[in-house]
Amino acid sequence: MFVGDEMHEISPFRLHDVSDSLVRCHIEPFSSLGTLAACLTPADRRELETAWSAALGQIRAQVTGYPDPYQQDFLIMAQQYLSHSLLPWRERFAGRIAAVHTPYLDAELAEFIQRLPPELLAGKRLLIGALRELDPDIYRVPLARSSGYETNWHAELIRHRAAVKEDLLSGNSRLDRVIPPQAIGAVLDSLTVSGGGRGRSTAQGSGRRSAEPWEPCGAAQSASDCWGR
Repeated sequence: MFVGDEMHEISPFRLHDVSDSLVRCHIEPFSSLGTLAACLTPADRRELETAWSAALGQIRAQVTGYPDPYQQDFLIMAQQYLSHSLLPWRERFAGRIAAVHTPYLDAELAEFIQRLPPELLAGKRLLIGALRELDPDIYRVPLARSSGYETNWHAELIRHRAAVKEDLLSGNSRLDRVIPPQAIGAVLDSLTVSGGGRGRSTAQGSGRRSAEPWEPCGAAQSASDCWGR
């Protein structure tokens, strides 16, 4: 299984600043903790918020030296989302059934991509074109009919509530001082089927049936019109 190709595609949406990219990569401020923050003691809440805000500020500082918001987006994707979210997830789960390879994440290749104009990365045009040059028959292999999937954690936590609580209370964790297991157990007990919000637990998005580059905007629009550059 080959993973990491997400790094070769820019955001299809208009980006204004670093905040847009952070949201796209699910890197949220401390306030996103929501009601779970109320489970912390005031001292632990202040300590966590200070550390959280410092980490977020460090991420911002690392990318603001690049004026182009799409370069900023690329760096956040490569340095944060790929390494801390996508790759661990795929290696832990997909790696159980197949060998996981990451040729798309070669360091020299990443440095090269970072210097390219965003237009070349729209719809993974450069990646697809390079692969076709290397092997014209490669896109005869059927592609996945979905670009990914998203677990409905609300439904899954309800389904496995008893097992999760048993595992939660069966041992000790360094996090127990910060968030008591009983508090997490109370949150689990409060979950109801009707409050699940989005009900997506399987494939999302439309089927990807063609290897042709994806067009982020109408054919009559130029790249600069589409991306606001």
